[in-house]
Amino acid sequence: MIDTYPTARLWTEPAAFALLLAASMMVMGNATLSPALPLLAAEFADDPLADWLSRFLVPAPSAAVVIFAPLAGRMADTMGRKPLMLWGVALFAGAGCAGFWLPDLRWMIASRLVLGVGMALILTTQIALLGDLFQGDRRQKMLGFQISARNISGLICISGAGVLATWDARLPFAIYGLAFLFLWVIARGLPDDGATRATPGDQSPAEGDAKPGRWMRSVMIIAVFQGILNMSFFVMPTQVPFFLNSLGVAAPVYAGATLGVMTLAAAIAAMRFAQVSAILSNAGTCVAGFGSMALGYGTLALAPGLEVAMLGATIVGIGYALASPVFAGMMLKAAPLHWRGRASGLLTTATFVGQLVSPALSIPAIQAWGFPVTYGILAVFLLLLAGGWAIWSGLQNAGIAARG
Repeated sequence: MIDTYPTARLWTEPAAFALLLAASMMVMGNATLSPALPLLAAEFADDPLADWLSRFLVPAPSAAVVIFAPLAGRMADTMGRKPLMLWGVALFAGAGCAGFWLPDLRWMIASRLVLGVGMALILTTQIALLGDLFQGDRRQKMLGFQISARNISGLICISGAGVLATWDARLPFAIYGLAFLFLWVIARGLPDDGATRATPGDQSPAEGDAKPGRWMRSVMIIAVFQGILNMSFFVMPTQVPFFLNSLGVAAPVYAGATLGVMTLAAAIAAMRFAQVSAILSNAGTCVAGFGSMALGYGTLALAPGLEVAMLGATIVGIGYALASPVFAGMMLKAAPLHWRGRASGLLTTATFVGQLVSPALSIPAIQAWGFPVTYGILAVFLLLLAGGWAIWSGLQNAGIAARG
């Protein structure tokens, strides 16, 4: 099995590389079009709803993921992980590129919803396969690497889309053509029996203990924390340009630089997740992640200008990169092998619900209280969340010890 390989240069193994390519499509799916939105709105200016419809192009895939991910998880457990992932990548590539030729924004939104269905298939099976194929320290490394892959993908795709959009508003859709290459790599890299039997050392519950009531409560709590984490984090990409403008830093290049620094810091921190979690434990790493995000938002609340704002954003990115892999790892340990798809679907749904809810909560708060107060409240909330996670993890460990 794959897990007998040494841990050195893990990401170069065919299955590992295939799963990291799959993970990278999460950010590629949503944010790639962001730089082109004003130009697309201008192209269809004759449509009275052009401004609203163009803005919906970015979150449309997330809405489809929220609806479809639970079904995708069930399909992953019953139909097999690899075939479902390949169908998802094919949908992602075809629907993503379609925007280059489609005649209006309504057809583009329809294609983005289909792309979201592909994302649901990809991300749900990707997490489940990661649990099937990797154990122990190798799994911890992969959990961190997938966060790095998402951040690096975002940095490359958004930057590339910005350059392409200067030539033509529709050229960023061509970036999705990369997924056709990904499809070939993933098909060759993943084993055909990845979800049929557990790897040696698999710590998930035995199939005899697979009644959902015995582990589903833990998975649901993990999913809630994952959703809250993403809700808190996505205040950054949705509000940073407006926050900097409130500080008198209006040029878009500075917003891009701030988010770029945050993304790079998150990618670097996630690569060290396995080492950090080995020292602090999963629970301690998650508490440190929430605490770091709280410190970052507290820094933003007090920021007088660009430099301190970039520092705060960097700290937020590091905290998110440390906390996020913990939830996927704990879910994979909690869910039995043949229920991992459904558990992964629940976690994927929670992730995207957090993204969708974030602006719905942050925008009214900022309008009512302003950026400093909102960021300060968020910092306090994250500190309380860190304490809540520490208490829950302690109770879980105490329960395991008592049963042992």
